[in-house]
Amino acid sequence: MEFRTNLGYTDYQMKEHKASPHTVFNPAYGLTSVTGSSIVTNSASIQSWNVEPQIKWEKEWGKANLNILVGTTFQQRQTSQVSISGEGFQNNSQILDVFAANEITDGDDQESKYNYNAIFGRLNFKWAGKYIMNLTGRRDGSSRFGPGRQFGYFGAVGAAWIFSEETFLENHGLLSYGKFRTSYGVTGSDNIGNYGFYNTYETSDGNYNGPIVLPEKLFNPTFGWEETRKFEVGLELGFLNDRVLFTTAWYRNHSSNQLLGIPLPGTTGFNSVNANFDATVENTGLEIDFRSVNIKNTHFNWTTTFNISMPKNKLIKFDGLEHSIFANKYVVGQPLNIKKLYHMTGVDPETGVYQFEDYNKNGEIDPGDLSEDRQWIEDTAPKFHGGLNNIFNYKNLSLELFFQFKKQRGADVFYNSKNPGGFSNQHVFVLNRWQQDGDETSVQRYTIGESVEGREVMSAYANYENSNARYTDTSFIRLRNVSLSYAIPKETASGLGVRVYLQGQNLLTITKSLKADPEHSSATALPILRHFTLGLELSL
Repeated sequence: MEFRTNLGYTDYQMKEHKASPHTVFNPAYGLTSVTGSSIVTNSASIQSWNVEPQIKWEKEWGKANLNILVGTTFQQRQTSQVSISGEGFQNNSQILDVFAANEITDGDDQESKYNYNAIFGRLNFKWAGKYIMNLTGRRDGSSRFGPGRQFGYFGAVGAAWIFSEETFLENHGLLSYGKFRTSYGVTGSDNIGNYGFYNTYETSDGNYNGPIVLPEKLFNPTFGWEETRKFEVGLELGFLNDRVLFTTAWYRNHSSNQLLGIPLPGTTGFNSVNANFDATVENTGLEIDFRSVNIKNTHFNWTTTFNISMPKNKLIKFDGLEHSIFANKYVVGQPLNIKKLYHMTGVDPETGVYQFEDYNKNGEIDPGDLSEDRQWIEDTAPKFHGGLNNIFNYKNLSLELFFQFKKQRGADVFYNSKNPGGFSNQHVFVLNRWQQDGDETSVQRYTIGESVEGREVMSAYANYENSNARYTDTSFIRLRNVSLSYAIPKETASGLGVRVYLQGQNLLTITKSLKADPEHSSATALPILRHFTLGLELSL
């Protein structure tokens, strides 16, 4: 029998002063200190504590081993913040005194409290060191949900078989470890802001007889726990005295009652209401991890690690989707990352204007987010991603190489470009635009849009912005990290530990994408910076 208690307390205090004198702006604007502003936060704190007592009991009967754990958790987190803003000062020397401002423009007083409580138990049974059964159950309570919905019940069951311990594999020279495992369980989440179910109000400066109180959020008494049902099967293998380790796992998760702000029509007076989303999302995937000690001797070692993940998700249930505001965004049976787009078929060689597929066959391309001609499905979720790492050690010299890779489709280099003929930087590829009858190209003609033909071009460009032509293969292989180090022997350095190292990050990217950084959705985002670090490490 064992009793233990985990205790924790955190007290975080902050004071902040943000000043924006008129000198931070372009002198050509002719601004003075009257436009300066200051924000002062004199009192901001986060205080939290947790108490987690546990009782564990363990007993063995021959080949049987039973382990039982029972515990509870109490947590509280309280935040508070008071800030005030001022604008307009006689001179910049007064800007640190917000009360010297000509006008106190805004004030903010926030305080919130979060309480959490849980009771949990775990039963672990093992037979002969190779058959394992695990049962867990818990009751979680959160102050973020309404009356009658604050508590949720969750649990899981897992089983494992270490088959390498079986007698028929005891003397097997190749297989050194083998384990099969599976589990199924339900988990919960309250990962949303405090007071999400309340009617809340905010004060505002009004023109009707002074400050007024405005409703901010709607009351929702049915707001409760988000649930995810998880199933997983895994296989772990070790070969040649664990010099080669292989692990693979397949999972399927069903998430329901997602905690979201459901958009509302503007006529209600509210943008959204916090609620449990009435839809079910399925996430599946295959994950593989591999590690091998390729060479190991007195002076030289070479180790390789590799991992790859192939995640998928799709919407499997959404009652009334076609009549909801999400009809233009989601499709049952399709991933959540899809975009419903026009299908561009090319540039008309006679008119030089983008052409699109007329899905509803009405003779025109219908505009708008709910257009029946936006039937092209573009999935921007990664198909797979992973990494490869190699470590080489020769005596006191060490070299490490890490490659990252990802297979995906994303925005092309034109995604953030402006209208044709507009005053903005353009990619050099636009020099291949259509310019005369018969030109075969993928970029339509440019215009300033004043004529009837120009307006037709601009309309086609608006459809192009919401078409599949804006997406391309953005897969890449990146040399993420390189590290070379040398440790000077202590006998050479008079007993002092000395290590010299050179590190480089983001040294090379192989991709078909024309964007500066294929990993990010924005076509104009700066790429990840290339870093070099030269260091010296001393130790006694």
